[in-house]
Formats: sequence, C-alpha cells, structure tokens
Amino acid sequence: KLKFDFYLVDTKNIPIDAKINYKLNQIGSDRVANYIAIYNKKIFDCIIIDFGTATTFDVIKNNEYYGGLIFPGLTLSMNSLISNTELLKKSKISKVKKILARDTISSIKSGFYFGYLHAINGTLKQIILENKFKPKIYITGGFGEIFRDKILFKPIYNKYLTLEGIRVIGENLQDA
Repeated sequence: KLKFDFYLVDTKNIPIDAKINYKLNQIGSDRVANYIAIYNKKIFDCIIIDFGTATTFDVIKNNEYYGGLIFPGLTLSMNSLISNTELLKKSKISKVKKILARDTISSIKSGFYFGYLHAINGTLKQIILENKFKPKIYITGGFGEIFRDKILFKPIYNKYLTLEGIRVIGENLQDA
C-alpha cells in the first residue's frame, strides 16, 4: 500500500537552515526549491536562470539567497504578442542561426531567440558587475536547453533542478 504525502513548499516551513534575503511572503516556491537544490550542492556563488512561466534570475552569494529578478517567460510573451496583434501567428520558439529573417514566422522566431538571449546575457553581466563575484551559472526550465550553448559564462543545464530542490526538502522533512 502506497502512502503519498503532499507538501507545499513555503519559506515559513522549510526544514533546512538556509538564509533567504527576500520578502518571504513574496518568493515563489519554484525559486525556493531551486535555491535549496543549489544550497544542498554547497555551491556558494551562483546565478540560477529558470525558464518557466516567468524567466527568473536568482542570485546565491556566500550560500545565501541574495535576491533576484523576474521578467515574462517566453510562452507568456508569445501568447501576449499573438493575442494583441492582428496579423501575427503563433510560432514555435526555437534556436535560430541568424538574426535577420525574410518572413514573419522567421522574424518572430529570431526576435524571441535573440531578444531573450541578449536580455539574458546582458542581465548576467549586470548582476555580476553589481555584486562583484564570479558565480556558477545554472539554467533550468523548458527553454533552458535552446539557450545553453549561447549563454555566457558556460552555464550548467539541469532540467530538473526544481524537482531536486523539492526532493531535498522532502528528505529533510522525513528526517525532522
């Protein structure tokens, strides 16, 4: 007989002595889980980029959650663009080789790929400059794979980072 326990990842009841420098009632459970996965790996300086509904950047400095930023995710942006324009049609978001396109579908693909790629790399440079540290870069989430070989600072792609964090939290709950 299997027994399933469900757990809501919440900053108020994480069974790990990790420091989060963020308004605790405003941080998403996915971001907490990502941080806990990195905390568990004992990676002291890191930036996590999660390509989910939102694209989030979370900064881990000296093994503490230091802060982050959020901008719209790729699918959310695509849906907004398509629903608010007359002639544009939904396009598959994918990696492209050249920035200039010669048709609308290719233009949308290029705009999303290169627009997000340069936003990601520019954001990474700014975070590193402002915080004066040399972090490892972790990327996760559905679209992380299409960007991983073009993101600066040789990122580590881990599709299941959030799930790893949830597992670590669950294991620590069992031990508590």
